[in-house]
Amino acid sequence: MEKESECGAVAVIVALMMVVLNGCGALAVDFGMLYAQKAQLQGGADAAALAIAHDCALCKSAAPDTAVQYAKFNTNSGMADAPAPTFSSAGTVVVTTAARDVKGPGVTLWPGNIFGISRADVGATSKAVWGGPSGLTTALPVAFSECQFDLSGRSSC
Repeated sequence: MEKESECGAVAVIVALMMVVLNGCGALAVDFGMLYAQKAQLQGGADAAALAIAHDCALCKSAAPDTAVQYAKFNTNSGMADAPAPTFSSAGTVVVTTAARDVKGPGVTLWPGNIFGISRADVGATSKAVWGGPSGLTTALPVAFSECQFDLSGRSSC
């Protein structure tokens, strides 16, 4: 027989656990969205850095909006910022991208508002270098056929 003092105890525990589980679900949604946004921005930064390095290696002038184009092409929303790339040294370009939405720089966190965090900044940086090797001992991969090392004078090739 059930005691009357225990009636409804499970309902209280379920209600408390629902709050905890909803909070964890909200955090998982926001962190998943931020992770995906970071991956898209990194892809855009990498593509822009490689495109600019390619143009510079071929002595072409790199278009000033190349970084912005690649950053936007690699996001699902098409909204991203990329300030002008920097050339930190000869033969080196650094491209930085940042997330942007309709409210401005950053990303709006929908479930994060529950915890008082409404926006987050997401960005990525990529660096590309072009030119020949300099200042390093370089090992060149070279392949020779076996007959080129035959010192007996007979040619088997």
